[in-house]
Amino acid sequence: MLLATAYGLNFLSKLLDFIGLLTFLPLIGSLYGGDSFTLLSNLNLEFLANYIKGKSVFFFLKIIFFIFLLKHFILITSKYFTLKIENKIFVEMSTGLLEIFTFFPLKIFNEFKQSTLITYIITEARNFVKLSTTLIGSLFEFLFLIFLVSIFFFKGDSKILISFFFISLILIIFIKIFKNKLKKLGSNRILFGKKLYSVLLAILNLYKENTLFRKKNFFNQKFYFFANKFQSNRNTVAFIKSLPHSIFEISIIIVLIFYIKLSFHESIDNTALLDELVLMAIILYRLYPTYSNLQNNLNSILVYKKCLDELYNYFLKVKFSVIKKTKFGKVLDKNIIKEIKQIDFKNVKIFFNKKKISIPDFKAKKGQIILVKGKSGCGKSTLSYLISGLMLPTKGKIKINNKFIVKKYDLIRNFGNIGYCSQNTYLLEETIKDNILFGSNVKFNKMKYEKSIDIAQCRSFLKSNVNKLSGGEKQRIGIARAIYNSDDLIIFDEPTSNLDKKTAENFLKKLNNIKKDKLIFFISHRREKSLKYDKIVAF
Repeated sequence: MLLATAYGLNFLSKLLDFIGLLTFLPLIGSLYGGDSFTLLSNLNLEFLANYIKGKSVFFFLKIIFFIFLLKHFILITSKYFTLKIENKIFVEMSTGLLEIFTFFPLKIFNEFKQSTLITYIITEARNFVKLSTTLIGSLFEFLFLIFLVSIFFFKGDSKILISFFFISLILIIFIKIFKNKLKKLGSNRILFGKKLYSVLLAILNLYKENTLFRKKNFFNQKFYFFANKFQSNRNTVAFIKSLPHSIFEISIIIVLIFYIKLSFHESIDNTALLDELVLMAIILYRLYPTYSNLQNNLNSILVYKKCLDELYNYFLKVKFSVIKKTKFGKVLDKNIIKEIKQIDFKNVKIFFNKKKISIPDFKAKKGQIILVKGKSGCGKSTLSYLISGLMLPTKGKIKINNKFIVKKYDLIRNFGNIGYCSQNTYLLEETIKDNILFGSNVKFNKMKYEKSIDIAQCRSFLKSNVNKLSGGEKQRIGIARAIYNSDDLIIFDEPTSNLDKKTAENFLKKLNNIKKDKLIFFISHRREKSLKYDKIVAF
């Protein structure tokens, strides 16, 4: 409804603009005694011809002022609705893409580079908005063009019709010449955009390495190279899109010369000739932005075609695939079983990163701490992904409560929140409390929060700036976050790697005090002497 209103108003403003310009014809005619009445009647505009007949110059001035005032009021209203539509499309598209990417299983999600995700979610979503409005704008420009052509077609004015077809032919030739070039520029725009984001992320995330390895100039030059390529690509597109303005302007001059020359050959009266020239000038003046906008819109469609192709693959096709795959999980959500009493692994194997990983068989029950140990790269972290449901086994069975076999990604989510602490803790640019709660502010549990920061030993730096924390302090926030956001299951993946010996021992001792309410998996490449574990899963 909003879309129809916006572009309906836009179309109405074009009609008012055309009528307003036609009103100049009798105004000018009244100044030199031209026969504007006959000219407008010949254009099948008798209603306008009868209305202006015998009116004074000041009447025409009032009418022109009112028409253009109304036109711009409608244009402003149309722009307001158009911006609302663009905002809605952008928010829904970018949020929809983000939801799709976060719905992906971990194995597929890891295949995407961060730069690619940022490009799709922000840049390409914004370009999709431009493309959507451009397509609709082109349709209305084309409809208006048909409206103008139909007036002169029924009138039978061959000279004006020839002018229409001449300018239309130029538009078609221009598109034919630059079609492949614009498509290539559109593909390069996405490519250079991804590269630019990739280098920028490397510079921001590898500050210490860049400084210590003396590679700042290398990365800065790399950024300069891709920034130059990206902007040059945009400039080339802008240059090609600017060409039609000059081409159409020259074409209009050629049409006017052609029109005057033909009129002289037909020995038309000078007053009638002036009337027709004023009419022709008004028509061409209105045609210029129509053709120019149409040309620019078609150019934009060619440039953003690659964007449309990729978003189709990652938005529409994937969206329906994701909905289909998660249907089982959504049905199960209605009967959430919050408590995890037992997890069994039997003959579990998984192919991950071109590697076949075999998981040792084990049974883990609530109230136990399971120590998972082994060398780097043996599959300890992969086990954590399988336990948490982030990955599915290629072979074998994972059973929950000796009843549910994990076959769907969403199944284990129906057993409540799973606490997870990785080796590298990413902190939000918020307060430490917000980092621990991690979006759980609405249902704040003070007792659970106090318990979490006590076990993780965060109390001494709770009011510190997150950007000024040490690696060990960040890891302790990650530990508190995992404990606070867990229900029955917690997975710690090398949680003491950045902690000093004393802090690590205190944490392990305190962890023993909460195991009666939890099932805890503790992943480590070393034997933790202070941890009172119940079982070992050894790789």
